[in-house]
Amino acid sequence: MKKSHDDEMTKMKSSFKDLSQMRDDLESRVEKLEDLSKTMTLRSCAEYSQYGLKTSGAYMIDPDGGLIGQAPFEVYCNFTTGATEVLHDSENETEVEHCHDPGCYQRNVTYISGHSQQPVSMYQITSLIELAAYCEQEIKYDCILAPFDNEDVNFAYWEDSQGETNIYYTGSNYGHHVCDCHFTDEGCLEEETLQTSCNCDANLPIPATDTGTITNMTALPIMKLFFGGLTYELQSGAFQLGRLKCYGDKVVDEGVSCAALKKKGEMASGYYNIKPKDEERPRVVYCDMKSGTYSSVPQVAQLSDVSPLGTILPWVPRPEASLAQEAIPDGWLPCNGTQIEKGPWAGGRTPDLHSMGAFLRGAEEGRVLEMEESMVANHEHEDTGHQHDCTASSTAEPHTHETQDTWAYMGTGQSDSKMASGSNGQYYRNDYTSSSTTASVSTSCSTFSHTSGLGGVSSPTNSGGETRPANMKVLYIMRCW
Repeated sequence: MKKSHDDEMTKMKSSFKDLSQMRDDLESRVEKLEDLSKTMTLRSCAEYSQYGLKTSGAYMIDPDGGLIGQAPFEVYCNFTTGATEVLHDSENETEVEHCHDPGCYQRNVTYISGHSQQPVSMYQITSLIELAAYCEQEIKYDCILAPFDNEDVNFAYWEDSQGETNIYYTGSNYGHHVCDCHFTDEGCLEEETLQTSCNCDANLPIPATDTGTITNMTALPIMKLFFGGLTYELQSGAFQLGRLKCYGDKVVDEGVSCAALKKKGEMASGYYNIKPKDEERPRVVYCDMKSGTYSSVPQVAQLSDVSPLGTILPWVPRPEASLAQEAIPDGWLPCNGTQIEKGPWAGGRTPDLHSMGAFLRGAEEGRVLEMEESMVANHEHEDTGHQHDCTASSTAEPHTHETQDTWAYMGTGQSDSKMASGSNGQYYRNDYTSSSTTASVSTSCSTFSHTSGLGGVSSPTNSGGETRPANMKVLYIMRCW
């Protein structure tokens, strides 16, 4: 009788305990519902914590933004550690099936939504990683004579979100095969003798374990696991992959891009004022918040001059040589044959106007982009007629020519036809000569060289190897996107 009473009391105590547990569970659920009623579905557990939620458990999140993109999915919010934990189908320890070749065993990892177990879009997971300050994923491998690497053959490896094959099992050591044990004081098994960097690589006939935490956010999450080299029954391997865990909010510069605005919670597509880091003035852009992840939000610049693609304008980077130089505006490239990297003309090149020092000239559409060398059109210079006159004159001054007579004494009593008597009966002979002189006058006329005024440059400062008007050199830039 007493025993029956004791049994009844035990049952009643158990019932009270169950009721108490149910009450606690109910209170916890009510508290959670009250907290959730304060907000809509948020993008991460970090955002829930900002609203004061502190009860760890299953929560719906929508990393790519509420009411846009992919459907929300359920994660585990660990408010003690601050982690948003994304579930997958390979969380339990899984034995590797025996096969001989490297990577012959493959395990595809599917990330799932909590209780529904439905696959989660990688678009959502990528958005979660881009929002987070830090993400990680743990991996554990138990082995007996099952090395990751043996004699430079990689029997085990994993594939990341980019489709790349990796052989590191901790940190962010791309291309470097390493596990946690390598960074401990004890080191890995046989590390001193065999230079191993993982315990399993010692290839010993004893149980060994390797662990690691992948922190390379550009590689996460792990998408596939590969193992091999298990030929004999004595060999064994078993892996366990941890949840993808993301923490906190990434610090972003506000208002520098559409991506930054979206990370800060702006989810409506439209026109926004942004001010990129390398620009002094804000500008208007169109942000397509419904497309792309947080690192690839489509952003279309709305230029104030709404210049169409292909517009070529003269541009100077600064008004004086001593002042700071401005960068060419986004969407514009110099007209010097530069390759166009994006936009509808990606892969092409801008026309080269700078090396030729070319001017722009109108033409029919079919002749657009046609380049022409300098030339002077065929032409003639017309001379309406001209003459060179020359006048000269000379006048002789008056002058005389004189004749001199010479007389000689001939004595008395002598007579001659040329004799003339003188006093006292003296006679003289007159000898004379007669001559004539001709005066001559010479004249000359010279005409020196003289320009005709029909062409040529008289000043050396205005002459050169090209024909040009007064000008100032500028950069030509072209809008390419």
